[in-house]
Amino acid sequence: MYPIWNFFLHRRHFSFLLFGALALWGLFLAFAINKESAPEVQIPIGIVMTIFPGASAEEVEKLITNKIEQQIANLTNLSKLTSNSSEGVSTIVAEFSANADIEESLRDLRDEVDKIKPELPDDGNEPTVAELNFVDQPVLIIAISTDAPLQRFAELGESLKSELQGVKGVSRVEILGVRQREVQVVVRKEELVRHNLTFNDVISAIRNSNASAPAGSIVTGNIEYGLRFAGDITDPSEIAGITLRTPAGSTVYLRDIAVVSDGVEGATSLSRLSSAGAPSEQALSVNVYKNRGADVTRVSKDIRAKLTDLQNSLLKDSSVAVALDSGELVKDDLGNLTRSGLITVSLVILCLILTIGWREAIIAGLAVPLSFLIAFIGLYYSGNSINFVSLFSLILAVGILVDAGIVMTEAMVVRLRRGMTQMTAAQITLREFAWPLIAGTTTTIAVFVPLFFISGVVGQFISSIPFTIIFVLIAAQIVALAIIPLLVITFSQSGAPGSGRLGDIQAKSVQWARDWYRSRLERALSSSRFGKWFLIGIVLAFIVALMLPIVGIVKVEFFPVEDSDFVFINLELPEGTTLFETDLVMRSIEEKLYGEQDIENFITTVGGTSAFSGSPENGERFGNVLLLLLKDRNRTSGELLSDLRQKFALFDKGVVRIAEPQGGPPVGAPILIKFFGDDLGELSEIAVRAKGILEDIPGTIDVEAGGENDGLEFVLTADHAKFAELGLTSASVAGTLRTAVYGTEATSIRTLRDDIRVVVRGNLNTETANSDLANHTTIDSVKQIPLSTPRGEVLLGSVLHITLEKATQSIAHEDRKRVISLTSQVLADANVRDTTNLFVSRFESELELPAGVSMNVGGENEEVDESFKEMFYALIAGIFLMFGIVVLAFNSLRLGWYTLLTVPLTMIGVIGGLFLTQKPVSFPSLLGIVALAGVVINNAIILVDSFLHRLRENLQGDYKKILVETAVNRLRPILLTTITTVVGMIPLIFTAAIWAPLAYTIMFGLLFATVL
Repeated sequence: MYPIWNFFLHRRHFSFLLFGALALWGLFLAFAINKESAPEVQIPIGIVMTIFPGASAEEVEKLITNKIEQQIANLTNLSKLTSNSSEGVSTIVAEFSANADIEESLRDLRDEVDKIKPELPDDGNEPTVAELNFVDQPVLIIAISTDAPLQRFAELGESLKSELQGVKGVSRVEILGVRQREVQVVVRKEELVRHNLTFNDVISAIRNSNASAPAGSIVTGNIEYGLRFAGDITDPSEIAGITLRTPAGSTVYLRDIAVVSDGVEGATSLSRLSSAGAPSEQALSVNVYKNRGADVTRVSKDIRAKLTDLQNSLLKDSSVAVALDSGELVKDDLGNLTRSGLITVSLVILCLILTIGWREAIIAGLAVPLSFLIAFIGLYYSGNSINFVSLFSLILAVGILVDAGIVMTEAMVVRLRRGMTQMTAAQITLREFAWPLIAGTTTTIAVFVPLFFISGVVGQFISSIPFTIIFVLIAAQIVALAIIPLLVITFSQSGAPGSGRLGDIQAKSVQWARDWYRSRLERALSSSRFGKWFLIGIVLAFIVALMLPIVGIVKVEFFPVEDSDFVFINLELPEGTTLFETDLVMRSIEEKLYGEQDIENFITTVGGTSAFSGSPENGERFGNVLLLLLKDRNRTSGELLSDLRQKFALFDKGVVRIAEPQGGPPVGAPILIKFFGDDLGELSEIAVRAKGILEDIPGTIDVEAGGENDGLEFVLTADHAKFAELGLTSASVAGTLRTAVYGTEATSIRTLRDDIRVVVRGNLNTETANSDLANHTTIDSVKQIPLSTPRGEVLLGSVLHITLEKATQSIAHEDRKRVISLTSQVLADANVRDTTNLFVSRFESELELPAGVSMNVGGENEEVDESFKEMFYALIAGIFLMFGIVVLAFNSLRLGWYTLLTVPLTMIGVIGGLFLTQKPVSFPSLLGIVALAGVVINNAIILVDSFLHRLRENLQGDYKKILVETAVNRLRPILLTTITTVVGMIPLIFTAAIWAPLAYTIMFGLLFATVL
């Protein structure tokens, strides 16, 4: 390939034009490329969700979940089937093989669900099938506070939702804390008895009064006129005037037998906003989600612009607070990368100025920004985006790409100082180093290629890493072999090193280092005893290094937790807790937060857990607080988390869980124990007893057991003998009971703005006319619900048997088997593996599994093991590829083995460095090892190639002398690449917690490899 690089030297003006255009185009694409907060993991997983309002968990399981699971169980490529049946909701998750086509899998899933629809209950909503997006979290969370009345508040929420959904890149908008407009028809059951009417009569009368239809057309005077019957109800006030015909032939108005109110639906969620420590105010919470592939920074910018416009109109009398903006967080990350890059370039240039001169230092330092700019071209056109992982990759690449540039610059400087012309120095350097550098870069690329084949969520999550690294390495190679020689022959001078004090110091320092190294190396090579003990020491150090993570002295975790801009608090109360009671407890939590420092504002939501929980739950017994932290704060999010946990340690009004966003791909709870069986009672009992053991183990927090919060329910069992005697059916009685207690939508009033639901229910609570409290009553009131039979009116309680039983909150399935899970988080200083092993040991000694119940232990530990195993396999595959390339380059198995031997031995420096700095072996540090392998092998290839080059020139020379001279001559470039890479990693230590293990891995590994 020498003619290609030589072409650029001889066509200097064209070369400057070409590479200048590439740099400018890369700069343009760096701004144009999509930016996201996290990679959009696209795994073939579909969710089937079915709403069955008012149904218990067991009814949902029996009537919906089991039927759908049976229908889809034999789908092609289906690898795992899980479900959750809770009150009124069935959720089924179908996970397909990693290599399955997601569109085809979802299409097959929809087809099978469509087949089972006719067998599902008529009262339930139709099942919906959707794709699971692992980063389907809000990119913006906005709080709007105002003192408007409830109906106006609901209208404000709908109008705001409509405005924001029109912004380009927005997929959906969730409005929390508002109640939609609704017409409530609360029927007095005593009036039904007096007029011999039923709930169905009321529903039918309302439904039949709200209808319109085209009636065809007539021709008059040779002109055709269309006919349309307009019988729609256009105003809620018309509902009260609807008439009903009684069996006796009389007519009654709806207002005479029911209370009709034009108001809002029953509250399902509440939201409040507290800013700067002020008491919280009524608010609506807006969660904005973006389309797949949309640029989060653009979506954020457009949403903020829209909010600014709306503050002059729709939001004129409202207070607006943006609690979370992922677009701003991504901009901050980009700013950190830019600053780290600039600091790295500055430090590299400073080191090079002190060793080879200021002109050459600037030329070598330009390798970093030029390589990034050219790499952006490849990233853009390959469909990648800038996100958390690709930023990680760019920072990782900083430690690799300076190597080739320094080698080329230093080699040309040496030749220039020997008196060669610029062109001659460049050509000779290219002839000597082009192939070794290409081989080194190829081996580095080879070690990253296997990362493409890591499967599952982790594989999708890190897929941009090999893309980014490979593009940057290719760009760095182009810069080193084409641009740097061009810059050197243009701006450098031939002749002796610069005069003056600095030049003298450089020359003397280099010569002293070479003389010192030559004497030590000759002494070591001449002593067989030293060689033996050196090898023994290396082997022992390697074994000790590998044992440190195994015995737990060096911790192992997936992704280190970094300082976050927000934390969240989840509240869980016992089953059956009303929204009002949950709100009271949430207010007591707010009271503890008002005086807390480092909090800018917080949003309280009653009716669900945080969207950042991993598995958000909805219901009246749940609540959450999202805490946005100050930019300039005294504590990290982890320290605040610890302080808040201590503050709420004695909180006894409910279960409080405090957490921060999880770094890296979703891996679930650190500790997960599953119990499988058929009997829910046995499963719940063993899970609760196991929970007691897990809570007793030091280091565990937020221990949860499924089934421990199950409440109570009244079970109304039909007396079939009486049903037959009176001519009743289960379906008719169930429909009447559902309407009286839960309510039934009779019709909806269509307006230009929205649809207003008309809901009919019974007045079970005769002490109030408030429809929200209509079901706040006793079971005796339920018994008084009238039923119409051929023999006349009877009361519900006379044909049913009523018992009070335990209510199952939710029923989970895994591969169609019932399962109850026990989960736990762990403290920062706890070891997941040790904690899990201790639990298993105590469980086996203290408890015995009932017959028919099995236990499975997993969690983050299981997923981390699997991911680390695949990473290890990828590293092994990469090493084999590297070995093949080196053997091809040198045509020698022995030299290939010698060259690769330094790669595993760098683990001594890596794990030793992590031990000294008290950092864990984590995913970032593993990637650092992969990057380190590329740098180390590159230096080794150039060293061996230089040795072979000298050996060919002096075939009769002393073997050891040639080896020593080669090592001495390569001392300065190797030291330069080591020092500049190590110094370049220093800024990453202070940028973010997640970069620190990566930086330490490369720093300590490279320092040790330099000694080798």
